[in-house]
Amino acid sequence: VTFPVFSKMQDNRENLRNNYLKVTEMTSILTFFALGLLFAVAEPMIVSFLTGKWLPSVELLQILITGIVWWPFFALNINVLQVVGLSKHVLIIECIKATVNLVAILMTVQMGVKAVCIALSTAAFLESFIYTYFTRKAIGVSWLCQFKVILPYVAASVVACAVGYVVIGLVDYQWIKILLGGLVYTIIYGLIIYLSRRSEIKFLYATLKEMRQR
Repeated sequence: VTFPVFSKMQDNRENLRNNYLKVTEMTSILTFFALGLLFAVAEPMIVSFLTGKWLPSVELLQILITGIVWWPFFALNINVLQVVGLSKHVLIIECIKATVNLVAILMTVQMGVKAVCIALSTAAFLESFIYTYFTRKAIGVSWLCQFKVILPYVAASVVACAVGYVVIGLVDYQWIKILLGGLVYTIIYGLIIYLSRRSEIKFLYATLKEMRQR
């Protein structure tokens, strides 16, 4: 399913490029908030819902999050390729992606689950270059250009996670850790984004409002 904002501008590559970067920024706000929050409260959440026996899975989940974070941007790249009539490249990308993932698993399966998780997260990062190679050909947006858009939200998420970790370490009860850590993370992340990216917040709000009215 393609984004309507992309479809309306498929004949104007410059407008399509600009709106693609805006949607990438909007996606970054939501993606890094949600996955950063999950990263921050992973330990108390797993202990609370699955008991302490599952504590070793916390690290695995956090490793996988660093790979999953790229998935929404993969979807955006595919949307752009479909809009500009380059759907044939999607099959090429998916074949390369499947091959990279398979090689990553085969190379690390004997080393244990943690090694496989690291390999898959690393593979997802490498696959981002594959997707943006075709996006650059389609609308002139390189990997570096996209990463510059994403970087402020990565930084905001890292800072919020760090503060959240400190706060979580000050309390003993798991549910309080989840609630307090989540609240602190949300406040810090929200403040950073609000103070440094107000125009992007307004664009996000306007876009969500428009989607809700449809």
